[in-house]
Amino acid sequence: MSTRTVEVIRVGTIDLDINYPGKQLVRLRDLSALYEGGSVKDLKELHDRLRGKRLSAINVEVWDQISGAYLGSYNTDEHGTLVLPTDKKFVEVLQWKLAGGGYSDCFNGERAAGMPGLFFYFPCNEYRGKIIKSFPGVSGQQVDMSEMDTPWQWYGSGFYNRPALKVTDEGGIVSPLTMYGATTQGYCSFQFLWYCSDHTVNRKIFSYGAMRGEIGNYFATLEVYDDKLKGIIGNGESVGNTQLASGKWYVLHVETAMGGGSVYNIEQHIYEPVVIGYMTVWLGDGEVKEFDVSGSIEGSFGDAEPIVAFSGMAEDGFDELRNLERELYESEISGYAKFLKNGRIQGKSKGELGDVGW
Repeated sequence: MSTRTVEVIRVGTIDLDINYPGKQLVRLRDLSALYEGGSVKDLKELHDRLRGKRLSAINVEVWDQISGAYLGSYNTDEHGTLVLPTDKKFVEVLQWKLAGGGYSDCFNGERAAGMPGLFFYFPCNEYRGKIIKSFPGVSGQQVDMSEMDTPWQWYGSGFYNRPALKVTDEGGIVSPLTMYGATTQGYCSFQFLWYCSDHTVNRKIFSYGAMRGEIGNYFATLEVYDDKLKGIIGNGESVGNTQLASGKWYVLHVETAMGGGSVYNIEQHIYEPVVIGYMTVWLGDGEVKEFDVSGSIEGSFGDAEPIVAFSGMAEDGFDELRNLERELYESEISGYAKFLKNGRIQGKSKGELGDVGW
């Protein structure tokens, strides 16, 4: 078995003075002779080994290591220089495979390129053990699935050929996977992949609210209702237009807006404070908005801990859990969905579980 040791040197950037982040330039050199060339006979031979061999005209395939999206094939120039797409939106950490052998160590790209306001990002790709972690540098959270009443498990291969969270149930009860969310005041948005195991069963799949002590008070929920998506916020609800199907992955985009308000109490002749909430849900690439829904909730959540919960029925799956502390732009909805869908390439990053549902 032959091996090849490649040195990667960062040599510059493109467009960094205008846009941030910019493309990163690296130079690749083959240093196999330095480690595998045997004893050194003279200084000239040592110099040649230290200089290495520039990997010119080498094909390099690139992935986003976190999401698993295949980003395409690139080539080094005559000097062994490679231009990396670190400025591409939604790319988190690059990894590449050299023609003729071996994967690189991960190359840290610019975190959440083109996605400012990211509060948490759980890529859900650990697979081993029961701890899932948010992406380093975002919220730094982790969840221990073994401490839950109904432990969650892993799909070995989800939307891409990589792990995804799997919902399990014991006695028909699913314990939600709960994490800390962004503020309950103003705009907040969420994006996640959801695997629909059975479209005929009504159940909750997403909730957003606040924690008071040991009790979670969810004012915004998304659920499956009569083969479609249904959103509830406060005392308002709405049903979507898309007919769901079993065995498919869907990307969901949820946006909430919470603000103060009041209602008039006729009996006491006073105005009582309430929270006025709005929720908008898109499915897929945003070409079809599922629904808008508004409602009011008595009380205030300003001093409570924001929480987000994912649930479902047995065999449902989740991946790419994102929470932003701001609203989503329609271009981001469309771009993110296309990034995930187009990155699923036959023979490169094809998932083994389910089909694309949008």
